[in-house]
Amino acid sequence: MNEYGKRAQENWQRLAPGAYSLIPDPSQHFSTLGLTAQDRVADLTTSLLTPDEPGEAFWHKVGRLTAAKRAAEEIVWSEMLTPPQESWEQTDEDLDLTGMAEADLAEARQAETIRAVNEEWSRRRYEMIDLLHQREVPEDTIATLAATDLLGAPDAMSELTRLGLL
Repeated sequence: MNEYGKRAQENWQRLAPGAYSLIPDPSQHFSTLGLTAQDRVADLTTSLLTPDEPGEAFWHKVGRLTAAKRAAEEIVWSEMLTPPQESWEQTDEDLDLTGMAEADLAEARQAETIRAVNEEWSRRRYEMIDLLHQREVPEDTIATLAATDLLGAPDAMSELTRLGLL
């Protein structure tokens, strides 16, 4: 069973144990579902992928591919790998978590903020790498800088200028 099948099976066991118990051969069912989901992710990734840009840097392409795959996985997750909401059951664990809703919400907001900052940092980093390539900075220097957090920093441009690279 692939990762999609395993995650779907875990979701069904947790969210809809009654519906899960009605599946005659869960192992076979989720193995097949996982393979179908894998194919669907591949198809969606291809359809969501934007065309290559002329002169596109390697890291931009990696970013585009990753973004397309993640978007495809989110679609497949909601369409195929989560039991229908009407079959969800409230468990004791769910009841315990209800009292933690505010803390969970605060944690989710913090996680979203961190994700957004990391995304922005990553975007800046790729822009700086492209700029360094355009300025014909030696590859070993770019690689050294890429291994640090400097390139994604909000003040990266001024710091690279100070270092004489821009």
